[in-house]
Amino acid sequence: MKKVIKFSTDFELKLKLFKKLNKTFRTRYSLNYKEIIFDDVKLIFSESSNFMQGLFLFRLVKIDVLKYLSENDITPLDKLPTNFKNKNFDTSKSIVGIDLDNAYWSIAYRKGYISEKTYLKGIEKKEYKVARLSALSTLGKERTYRVYENGKWKSVEKKQQDDSLVDIYNDIRYTTFALMSEIADELQDDFHSWKTDCIFCTNNELIINKVKSIILSYGLNCKIEI
Repeated sequence: MKKVIKFSTDFELKLKLFKKLNKTFRTRYSLNYKEIIFDDVKLIFSESSNFMQGLFLFRLVKIDVLKYLSENDITPLDKLPTNFKNKNFDTSKSIVGIDLDNAYWSIAYRKGYISEKTYLKGIEKKEYKVARLSALSTLGKERTYRVYENGKWKSVEKKQQDDSLVDIYNDIRYTTFALMSEIADELQDDFHSWKTDCIFCTNNELIINKVKSIILSYGLNCKIEI
């Protein structure tokens, strides 16, 4: 496993230095961070201090998921839309949003993909949110590296997608949307829409309690978004 050294915002400076020193290395650009890899060292750079704080979650998630796959097969639930709206909703009604707490992270735990230890570590600080989501969403994704040899750009190297790991993340997503769909079916005309992990419905105490009850029955928590 590569050694990880944390840096923050000096990626371009380090890249120029490596070129000037004629080093052989690889770089990778991701949404929340950049990497420079050489010998047995991986340097990670991010503009977000919050992301850097939660970087350790990537390793914990990978260990847990690989352990799960060594003992279980994975078949994701059927694909469902990320967002869905009831076109027949009575727009004269007041609506309220009910948001799942730490949705993907909690579902990953409830389905056994991550351990209780990893789950609890991930929710210790609110600053870990971006790292939590990234640790799950990047599972098995294809990776593209820029290869430099003796300080000069040489080629592009690709690491192919790992379908089993991608299936884990997709199952987490589709399980979330399946819960949204179940609530929508239960509410019928009082369902307005869902957006990822937030369900919008008639702003009525009876309806709100019905939604909460379904969510709680799966061992999940939620909060009201006004």
